[in-house]
Amino acid sequence: MRKLTTYRGLVSKILTVSILFPPLSALGSIDDNLIFEGFRTTMTECPQRIWPNYNWKGVEVVLVTKDSKDALVWNGSNSSISKLSKETLPESFLTTSFSFADRNGKPTMILTETDEKSDSISMFKLGIHEFFHRMGQSTWSTEPTQVRGTLYPQLYQPRIYRRMIFDRLVEFLNSNGKNQTALGQASFWFKTWKNENSDEALNTTDAYEGTAAYVEEIADSVRKLGCSVQESELLNETLAGFFKNRGYSVQAIHFDLSIEGYDVGGLSSLILRFFYKNSGWENIVASGKTPLEILLENVQPLSDDIPIELPEKFKKLASTMNAEIGQMVDKDIESASSKNPLFISLPPTMLQVNIGPKYFVLSKKLPGVMILPMANELSFKSQGTALSSSIGKVYFLDRNNPCGEGLSTLAAVPNLDVTKGATSLDSNGMKGSIHFKKIRNRSGTWLCAE
Repeated sequence: MRKLTTYRGLVSKILTVSILFPPLSALGSIDDNLIFEGFRTTMTECPQRIWPNYNWKGVEVVLVTKDSKDALVWNGSNSSISKLSKETLPESFLTTSFSFADRNGKPTMILTETDEKSDSISMFKLGIHEFFHRMGQSTWSTEPTQVRGTLYPQLYQPRIYRRMIFDRLVEFLNSNGKNQTALGQASFWFKTWKNENSDEALNTTDAYEGTAAYVEEIADSVRKLGCSVQESELLNETLAGFFKNRGYSVQAIHFDLSIEGYDVGGLSSLILRFFYKNSGWENIVASGKTPLEILLENVQPLSDDIPIELPEKFKKLASTMNAEIGQMVDKDIESASSKNPLFISLPPTMLQVNIGPKYFVLSKKLPGVMILPMANELSFKSQGTALSSSIGKVYFLDRNNPCGEGLSTLAAVPNLDVTKGATSLDSNGMKGSIHFKKIRNRSGTWLCAE
């Protein structure tokens, strides 16, 4: 079984495991029948109810649970289920919540019960969400300069604008699509946000994560109500699930443009489907526009006021977050932007655990680079490399990494011998040994782990 990872897939994986939404209540042991029957209904029986021209008839899903010595393999072609010994799976498949591979020539997703918070419904929704990234969005257009994250130091004004967009869209939705004033006000805040924050408009995840959030909520409703459910019933069920699990990103609890896309893009997608009856909006999203852009493209902006209590609340949170982020990343940003820094680059195939950044940071000092201070320990392993890093270690995700796709981090070890192609580390939050190929470019010196 050959493990597969892409830049977009790695970013999606980072985002998925780090969302600050409360977990669904645990249901006890994993119910494989609920998960596989859900996949059969939504992705093979009536996938058109979820997303046009998309299905799982040529894929496989491997389900790994703690209670069973064998993994279960669901075949999307005929919904058959077979067993697979866990011993045949790479170790990293057993410790990460989802992975992708090519098995017997078929695109394959591995879903793994990783902790006590795992439950059947959340694993079903995770599978729907992540395979949509992998298969449903694989041919979509995207800006080559797009980088996920929020510019640091953070500004509070764009976060207020996004909150106002979300609130006005909720008002429009709650009016059953009749409150055109609310829609016009949403258009006002959208254009204000876009005009004042052009970089954010480019880097938003409203399209990729918003539609994936929409797809997982629609699929969960169809799983419960069946393929013949009326659109009105589907709307009510989906809205109940959406507002149970979404909306936290704009409540001044935590600022993150990347996570806002799940809420703002997801809500925009629901409105496009159920109130605008625009049968072609999905194709327009695939061509490069966000659901929010499509929804508000021809809506006349109507001036609106910010509630008096919001600015101070958002300003206070921005100050608190900037202080905390600064403590975590300032030193690394300065070192990475200095003369000839030394980087260690680690391909995603070496990752042994889920990635959990505390923040997703962008800096004008490192254009095009996502800066990730980790909230968990990471470990990397291959035949020649075995490294682990502590909580708080800062990693970078850079499309222009000369070693190829993967995470990089600063070695920051004085007088490190990098002449022999292998060395040991025990400094700056990283410990272990690395076998590497050395590359030098304008950014610095890179030790490409092998």
